[in-house]
Amino acid sequence: MRAVPALLFIALVAPAAEAPIPTLPPEPRSLQLTPGGAPEANRAVDAAALGKDIEALRRSIKRVQEALGERPGSAPVVATPPAAGGHEAAAVQRSSERFGDNLKTDGEGLEARITASIDHEPAELVLKELIAITGAGWDDVPVPALRRTVSLRLASVAMPDVLDRMLGQIGLTWREEGQGAARRIVVIEGALGGDDAEAASVRALERAAAAGDGPVSAEALYLLGARDLKAHRPIEAMRRFNTLVETLNGNRDPVVRRWVQRGVRAIADCMSELGQWQDARSVYRNYIARSDDETDPDLPRVYLSAAEAGRRLGLERKDPVAFDEAADDLHAMLERFGTNQDLPEVPIARLMIGGLLYDQKRWREAETQLRLYTEAAGGKASDQVAFWQASCAFQLNRFADARRGFEELTRMFESGHRDGQAPESIYEQAAYHVGLCHMRNQPPQYVHALFAFQRAQVAFPKSGLTAELTVAIARCYAEIEREDDAVEQLVGLLKGDGAADAAAAQARLEDLVGSLLGKLSDYPGPVRSRVMFYIGQATSRRADRTPAEKTVLASQAVGWYERTLQEEPANELRDAARVGLARAAFQAGDSGRGELELRKILQDPTVGERDRAYAGRLLGDWHRQQGRLPEAIKAYKGEVE
Repeated sequence: MRAVPALLFIALVAPAAEAPIPTLPPEPRSLQLTPGGAPEANRAVDAAALGKDIEALRRSIKRVQEALGERPGSAPVVATPPAAGGHEAAAVQRSSERFGDNLKTDGEGLEARITASIDHEPAELVLKELIAITGAGWDDVPVPALRRTVSLRLASVAMPDVLDRMLGQIGLTWREEGQGAARRIVVIEGALGGDDAEAASVRALERAAAAGDGPVSAEALYLLGARDLKAHRPIEAMRRFNTLVETLNGNRDPVVRRWVQRGVRAIADCMSELGQWQDARSVYRNYIARSDDETDPDLPRVYLSAAEAGRRLGLERKDPVAFDEAADDLHAMLERFGTNQDLPEVPIARLMIGGLLYDQKRWREAETQLRLYTEAAGGKASDQVAFWQASCAFQLNRFADARRGFEELTRMFESGHRDGQAPESIYEQAAYHVGLCHMRNQPPQYVHALFAFQRAQVAFPKSGLTAELTVAIARCYAEIEREDDAVEQLVGLLKGDGAADAAAAQARLEDLVGSLLGKLSDYPGPVRSRVMFYIGQATSRRADRTPAEKTVLASQAVGWYERTLQEEPANELRDAARVGLARAAFQAGDSGRGELELRKILQDPTVGERDRAYAGRLLGDWHRQQGRLPEAIKAYKGEVE
């Protein structure tokens, strides 16, 4: 089984939404740095430059908010500490009857803020006093651990945080149940689970985020945003990260500055998940320019993210420049980190370059990059990469190499050893391309191609390529009927199935025609017309090979060409069918109709030059056989009276 690479591309998952998110219009980006610029120059840090970066980041966030229909400057969803010197006046201020001012509150219920100075008091007693002064509801269920003592020294701390701290001292937890007047506190023995544990962790992080402007606060802000992003809430996550950057970007603590830098990158991740690729790429590239490759473990991955954003931008706008810039990002990443074979991002970058070049149909360059990737992987590659490599060889007309690659993929699928990460479509395409390789070989091997196409039909009965396979099978049938040698090859391949002579092989071909006809009603007109055209060709060629049945077969061919024309095919196929009909009419002995059809073709100005020349040659040959040499000369020139 082939080794599966750890990652094919950076996973930037589009958010689930009821309606598509609008994209941003083209616009100059002040965060965009000059590709290839000296990293040292780009990383020059001074207050003015950083201020410009932050302002440019604000503009990018504003553009994304406007694209999403949001009001720019929406309040960030993050806890903030009270202003120095106090806090806003609450509606209710109470003190405990038992502890006096050592336990007092501003506000009511779980929204209250508690000030306390209590040492070694029973937890149950303290909890009852808290309930009394805040008016919160609770389930007064006996919990033995509440008899243990707790200590609290707090200054205007939110009630949920007070409960966390107090109950945590004695190994208890709590959760909130109900809504409105029925809202109550439930004390729990043991660990919280599910949503309760999540709510408790968020409270702890928000408490840490509001604790000041140091490293703990910075990390808490980042983790809150990362939690939202992981849960596919990119808008909320972007607000969190923006709060981190806006409030702490002036802090000179290197640890804090590192969290701010990661927050900038995370804003780009949010933009990517929202599908705002242009602004995301601008922010990624700014991050790259300001980062130090010797100390930043995230930088290689940011290069990949920037390249993925560029690739998606190119797909969205059909912009080849965006693809080129994405490749530039990957090349720059390999120049800086390519010698470090321990970095998992290095082979991913090579794979991404190969995929980008493949998407752009730059087959030779893609093949080179994919070969380098495979060599770096020890000669092993995923089935997706093997398909790309075989496709490159096919497009470069190396059909023998391509066929070996496609056949190996087909064998892997049929044996049940397919790559679980690869889409089934690559195996369908591989089976189909095995036949195409046989057809394009020199000389073409139509019998082998026919068998390959039939195998593909059996292996993928519901393939998206069924129409293409049907047409390809019909064409192979037409070509096999051209020569006795092809039928002899067919006999050789069918000996294992009991077809030991040409008659048996011909019977198999006739069964094939019946199968094709039985499926024609399932396909649109263009498919039906091409299949009937090839059946007409096959029948006409068989008439040439079997003189005893020539008239009957030629008449049948005329009928197939007529049915083709009834489908009103495209001009090229229409003209070929008209010429084929005229030729089959001559074969059937109906020279009058043959001559009439050829004259109509030569008089029709819409007929292509190739078919016009062929019609002129057929009509000229007919006149020459009849001894009408002046008319033959005119026909050879494409002229008719």
